[in-house]
Order: sequence, then C-alpha cells, then structure tokens
Amino acid sequence: MHAKIQLLINLPKEEQEQLHLKLEMIKEIFKKSVKISALIEEVVSKGNITIAFINVLPNKSHENEIPMGNGKWTSSKRTITIMANREPIEMAQAILFELCNAANAKLEALTFEQFKDAESYSYETEKAEFETFCRANDLVKDFLQENQIYVVSLLELVGKKGSYDQILNQVLLAEKVTFEDFLKSDPVHVERYKQDWIAWNKVTQEHNQKLKALEDQIRSLQETYNSFRGAPKTITDPQSEVITIGFSGLTATNNTTNNKPTIRDLISRFENMSNNNAGGLNNKH
Repeated sequence: MHAKIQLLINLPKEEQEQLHLKLEMIKEIFKKSVKISALIEEVVSKGNITIAFINVLPNKSHENEIPMGNGKWTSSKRTITIMANREPIEMAQAILFELCNAANAKLEALTFEQFKDAESYSYETEKAEFETFCRANDLVKDFLQENQIYVVSLLELVGKKGSYDQILNQVLLAEKVTFEDFLKSDPVHVERYKQDWIAWNKVTQEHNQKLKALEDQIRSLQETYNSFRGAPKTITDPQSEVITIGFSGLTATNNTTNNKPTIRDLISRFENMSNNNAGGLNNKH
C-alpha cells in the first residue's frame, strides 16, 4: 500500500488469504484517486503507521482493540485497527476514514487533561471527528464521480450490481448532515468517548493518591531526620554542628566564622595540657 505503512495481520491462514485479496482490491481503489494518494502522503509524512487487521468478538479482554465501527485510529501507537471480516468496499471506506482521523490536527491536539468532565471531552472529540467525517465523505464523493465506470464494474464484482446510484445518493445526502445530526446518529460512539475519559480520570486519581502518600512518607522521614539532626551530638562525632563535652560541661560549636574553638581544637588543647602536666611531674622527680 505504501512503504511507510506496515500491515499487521493476526488471523488464521485461511482468513489471511481472503484478506490479501481484499487488500489488492483496496490498493487499486486508492491508486485511482489523486486526493486519496495525497492524504496517505500527508499521514505518513508525520511518521510510519501500522494498519492492524483483527477479527475478534467484542468481549472485555479485547475491549480496547475493538473499533467502534469498522475501524479505529490510535494516535499514541500510530495504528489503524480494521475489522478484517468486512467487505472490501466497507473496509476501504473504514481505512479512508481512519486515515482522515490520522490527518486531523484538531483531533490530534485533544488530550484528556484538557477537560474537567467526560461530557466535554466526548463533545469536543466528536466535534473534531465531524471534520474527519466531512473530509472522508468528500473524498468518497469525488472518487465515485471521477471513476464511475470503474466503480460500477467493481460493484458488480463484489455482488452489488446496480447499487452505484444508491451509494452516490447516500454520499450526497451525507453532505447535508450537520454536527448536531452527526452527534445524535451514534449515541454508543459518544458514550464510549465518555467512558474513555472516565477510565483515564480513575487511573489519574489513583496515581495522584499514591503519589501523595509517597510525598507524605518522605515528608515524615525528613521531619524525623531533621529532629535527630538538631539534637546534641556526642563527642564521637567531630563533624557535628553542636558537640557536647560531657566531662567539662562546655559546648563546642563547629563554626569557624565566629572564631569559636572546634572539637578538634579542644581535643588538641586537652592533649597539650596533659603532656605539659606529665612533663612537669617528670621534672619534679
């Protein structure tokens, strides 16, 4: 399809063979449109992408992988996920729509952190995706009108003979769809975006609680350390700021800027006094 598009196919062997036939057809469809080719170049110019084909039942273990329709764009992974059991034309439309999502700068700029609740996140996401819908619809309309003979023969090939006019009329009607119509057309889609924000918010709150607990532990340890650090130290710690000399009742402060004797000075003086006394005693003898 493109040198910068990797295909990820995780299907049984017999399904892989069917998928490859569909993909060959989709490649031919895309090659016939200059605008679709330009869209692909626009997307891959931002980095390589992966198109993953899956065919799984909608259960909890695969919930995040299941496209909401026929496809799904995951920006963080730069991956388009497509349901592999769709008909070639449906699959081509799904890939085209998700390529438009991948090229949608407004959709790309949205983050969970920007919104205070699930409703506003879902609304703005749908609003950005409406632009995707309009762009994809325009591309399909142009393709149908510019390649009528090819599309008619293609529809016959896939068992949809005589459906060209019906498909074109649907596309032309879609041009009149407003954002409000788009928003109401798929409440499940809207709800899923809400659930995405709720799930993110839950994880974020749990993370913040753990972070706060760690900060409290560190603060407590710091306070304990400071309390010990401020207590009088014994003579065995010559680097202490405050050193208690028990036998003399004197306290030496390790602060040379005030010209006060350090513990090392006091020990040196004590040794000198002892030596002098010892010398005096020897002289008397």
